[in-house]
Amino acid sequence: MSTNRRQFMLQGAAAAASLMSINSFAKAQQSVQTGLAEVFRQDFQIGTALSNKTLVENDSALLSIVAREFNAITTENALKWSEIHPEPGVWNFAPVDNFVEFGRAHNMQMVGHTFMWHRQTPAQLFSETIQQVDHCNSCHSYQKATSKKALLSALETHTTTVLDRYKKDIYTWDVANEVFEDDGQWRESEWYKIIGSNMLEYAFRFAREAHPKSCLIYNDYHVEKPKKYASIIEKLDAVQKKGVKVDGVGIQCHIKVDQNSPSLKDLETAIVALSQSGYRVHITELDIDVLPNAWEHKGRHVNELTDKNELNPYTNALPPSISQQLSERYRSVFELFIKHRDKIDRVSFWGTTDDESWKNGLPIAGRTSYPLLFDRKKQPKPAYFAVKNLRAAPTP
Repeated sequence: MSTNRRQFMLQGAAAAASLMSINSFAKAQQSVQTGLAEVFRQDFQIGTALSNKTLVENDSALLSIVAREFNAITTENALKWSEIHPEPGVWNFAPVDNFVEFGRAHNMQMVGHTFMWHRQTPAQLFSETIQQVDHCNSCHSYQKATSKKALLSALETHTTTVLDRYKKDIYTWDVANEVFEDDGQWRESEWYKIIGSNMLEYAFRFAREAHPKSCLIYNDYHVEKPKKYASIIEKLDAVQKKGVKVDGVGIQCHIKVDQNSPSLKDLETAIVALSQSGYRVHITELDIDVLPNAWEHKGRHVNELTDKNELNPYTNALPPSISQQLSERYRSVFELFIKHRDKIDRVSFWGTTDDESWKNGLPIAGRTSYPLLFDRKKQPKPAYFAVKNLRAAPTP
């Protein structure tokens, strides 16, 4: 073989290797730049929740991930009653206005959360202070429960005010949240104690009258429990028989890395039951907890507990074996969602990066949790690629 020909062949091989390297780099870049929303565009919307901190501080690094990865956003806290309407006549619209501005800029489906909940609602909404002697602050006083008429009036005014301001932009609304216990019974909230069993009818009626073309859903956790989803279907059917349309049910899907908490079979049964009853399914608050159960210590700080190391085992990093379990759990859950994509309109995560997750502070404060698809450095985790590769070819 001549020297010139050998050099030509070597140069050609080098060029081919260089081209393969460039193509691999380009594919890797494309994998990062193509978000989950694009990958699952034929299946359902992919969303996340935006915290008040993100909205107020304008976290550009986090917001750039949200803009790339998602096509739906939910207000994590900004529209909860105590945040947007903490006192009679006092409104805090700024965080929600920022939310809407971001959603508009990126052409996103926006979800409002929520009008009726037993938490993060001002206490004065349910009771009033009665002075036994007028104009005497030092005299004896007592609390009197708000009347049903007054509470309904407050709910209607609140709902109408919020919807009038945002109905051009926010299409989907979690009208009522966590109204039922796991056994299907009514939660003994102040809403229920004062209004009674027709509280859902009023909540959905006020929202429907204020925003007739909106998508109105009921939202709850542990919906996979048979008594709970059966009760939800029964109560929402009763609302619709009163002439008030309910579009869907939100399954929060705060689940454990353990494959049986809940099982895919139980989750699937609930999805099918809701769909067969005429309700579109929304997965509204998805995250997967890898930490031990600590609800028996609710409200405490992990450092106060003698078994703090067992309850907070991954303070430095998530071990590879647990990371693998998290990836497998996310993959199996999304395989189920894809299987029932004809029934599911949206899959939303309850946050984007691990550091902003509510799981770091509840049920006990001070833990290091890893429930989402992006880590504390805002980098995609193996679980992210486990989900993404269900619809996108793995990068060589």
